[in-house]
Formats: sequence, C-alpha cells, structure tokens
Amino acid sequence: MRKISKKGKKIILVFVLVVILVGAITFGVLYGLKTFKKQGVKVEKLDEMKEYGYYLEDNKTDLYKKLYKELKEVLSKKEVDEEAYAKLVSRLCIADYYNLDNKMSKNDIGCTQFIKEEYRENFILESSDTVYKYFPNLYSIFVR
Repeated sequence: MRKISKKGKKIILVFVLVVILVGAITFGVLYGLKTFKKQGVKVEKLDEMKEYGYYLEDNKTDLYKKLYKELKEVLSKKEVDEEAYAKLVSRLCIADYYNLDNKMSKNDIGCTQFIKEEYRENFILESSDTVYKYFPNLYSIFVR
C-alpha cells in the first residue's frame, strides 16, 4: 500500500468538508422550501365555540384536536365542571404554545386564543422576545 502524503491528506480533508457543506446547504434549502410551501396554505377553521371565543384550525396536531373535542364536550354540558374546564384549557394552551410544527412564522404565537384579551398583546410580545425569538421566519427570507 502507498502512503498518502500530508498534502494528499489535506486535499481529502478539504474535499470531505466541501461535501459536508454542500449537503448541509442542500438540506437547508430543501427544508426551507418545504416550510415555504406551508406558507401558501390557507389555514381554515374546522370548528368554533363562539360563546367562548375558541376555535379549531385544520393545521393543529392530533393531540390538540383531541383536547379541543374534550373541551367542547365539557362546555356543552348544562353544568360546566370548572376544574375540568381549567385543566383542558391549560393542556390546550401548552400543546399549542410549544408546538412549532404548525407555525408559519415567529409571529404565529400559539395559545393566544386562551389568553384574556386585555393581556393578549403583552403575551404575544413576551413570547416573540423569548420562546419564539429564534423561530425562523423563512417566509421573509424567500419572499422579498
């Protein structure tokens, strides 16, 4: 077997790094395009409880849809179980807030429908400065 010279090793290392870099860029572009396509999709309301201001959109997770259905059942009863109501709203809020898969941009803050209207603007501002701060707004990157 032949020994590889130091210069040859450097060339191989540079080649491997270039291949890894090209792969990472390709993955980033494909992921960005996938997310960009999501931007064009119009989110539709599947259900709405107007008396409470709650609604269900078609881009929510299966867990969220299940919890929403449970909430609707609790609120449809003549005597509303306040404890069950509070637990379900809390679970829905957490499930929506920490799920980033169905968010369109960093300004698409989860859980806002469950926040009292007078606190909602502050909640959105705090969320966009903390949890959602580094969420990629790919729409603004691809559309100028």
